[in-house]
Amino acid sequence: SQADVQCLVQPPAPSQAMAKRYFVNGKLVTLEAMEQVAAPGTPKGGKSQIVGETPPKELQSGADNASRSPSLDELVASRRFLAISLPTCPQCDDLAAALSLRGVPREAVFVKWEKSNPEYPNLKAALQKHAGQTFTFPQVFADGVYQ
Repeated sequence: SQADVQCLVQPPAPSQAMAKRYFVNGKLVTLEAMEQVAAPGTPKGGKSQIVGETPPKELQSGADNASRSPSLDELVASRRFLAISLPTCPQCDDLAAALSLRGVPREAVFVKWEKSNPEYPNLKAALQKHAGQTFTFPQVFADGVYQ
């Protein structure tokens, strides 16, 4: 009927409106917190400052270092922007696509962690110090700061 069609088209009354929810790195945050982390280091004009090039990775020598994965601290220190991901992570793929549109190659930003790697539990424990006990991927660091 006509009344049913009008109900479907009309927006809900203010008392029925859904509350907006904001998520950062898989965590529910307030609007104020969202505004603080939405663009860290971005000036009010809305354009990011270009600080310089990503520093080159430091190669470590030694037989024991050749077979081990770098620690979280080493990974964070090795890049200006780091996104930690898993091999089957659709959100990671979405972030990679968005960065690719801005000319940022995936291999310059992403490090994939394999859950089958024997060092994964230690890497995850180090990441939990920043992200909390429960988190999703990707996890992002910019200029050494957890985002």
